Amino acid sequence: MRYHHRFFLSCACLFFTGCLALNASLPLPWHKEHFTTGPMVQLGDTDGKTAVTIAWRTEAPANSTVRYGKTSYAEHEATEPFVSTQRHTMPLVDLEPSTCYEYRAQSNEKHIGSGRFCTFKKPNEPFSFAVFGDSGYGRSVQRTIADLIERQRTDFVIHTGDLIYPYGKEQKYRPFLYKPYKRILANTFFFPSMGNHDARTADGAPLLNNFRLPNQKSYYSFMYANAYVIALDSTRVNDPAQTVWLIQELVYANVHPDIRWRFVFFHHPPYSNKEGYDGDGLVRERWAPFFYYGNVDVVFSGHNHIYTRFRRLDDPLSMKHTTYIIEGVGGREHYETIKRDDPRVAATDGSAYGFGLVEIKGNNLRFRHLTHENKIIDEFIIAHGQ
Repeated sequence: MRYHHRFFLSCACLFFTGCLALNASLPLPWHKEHFTTGPMVQLGDTDGKTAVTIAWRTEAPANSTVRYGKTSYAEHEATEPFVSTQRHTMPLVDLEPSTCYEYRAQSNEKHIGSGRFCTFKKPNEPFSFAVFGDSGYGRSVQRTIADLIERQRTDFVIHTGDLIYPYGKEQKYRPFLYKPYKRILANTFFFPSMGNHDARTADGAPLLNNFRLPNQKSYYSFMYANAYVIALDSTRVNDPAQTVWLIQELVYANVHPDIRWRFVFFHHPPYSNKEGYDGDGLVRERWAPFFYYGNVDVVFSGHNHIYTRFRRLDDPLSMKHTTYIIEGVGGREHYETIKRDDPRVAATDGSAYGFGLVEIKGNNLRFRHLTHENKIIDEFIIAHGQ
């Protein structure tokens, strides 16, 4: 009897060990719940006109592909150049400017996600973009604002920083970024800037790990239609290399024959009407003069949880031809008192959440700030050259 018990026990052990070995060699049964983040439309090191990047992450290493096309995702296929990774970066090439494509992302031959993106538009075509900031706290108003932005069908989105409160930790990106903005990320170019809360973990490494940015730096630029957009990292305003780079970028943006509009965005506002705070002195001292001499049309920032647009004034010099806007009402609680009698202020609000909407048609710009209740509380127009 003891012999039979030992025989059956040995067989059971061999059978169990064999099953483990077999399971280890089989692909994981990927389903939607097995992916960590994405997919998301990113620029990466492409030009956005003839190539874009689709990025996502999986909880375990996997082999991945993206199928895409103008009328169906089955027209073309891109395969990952390396095998079994958790971070998937798929350049889609041989695209046409100002053209929309459908795509479908797969890992281990299982559907991960799909979307529809449009490549960068040509210089003479109209376009629009949304701008908001100080959002990442997991509140329901984030989803509300995301829905409103989606309805506008903008060509891209820029974020003025503080995507992830309170410390910019990696594990908070899924609930605070990917969940509320899932459809935006899957269908629209999303460009972040580094906020002070984002930089509190490993100097902002989680932000760079979650986005595919030009040169994979926290400051970068891109040209869209007839506009040049510059993202700065105001948490590193003391970095002389960034300031030198900014000057070079502004020179380029002023000599390029197709560029008519110049935008800059970052987190810390150089000017503010928050009670007891006049803005970031270092940003104002080190960058604002270059915005003036570089003919920057609009500077967007965040940090203060308010909406404010400053007038174009002759004094100080840097505000003469540049419109400064604080877009910091993307979802974080309002807890700041604003000065409404500031003579520099054209419009301000600290009670409603919201976002900015920029529409460009040739030499004309229209801006609106919309609340989470879809109400317009500020609007202005700039004709280029005025």
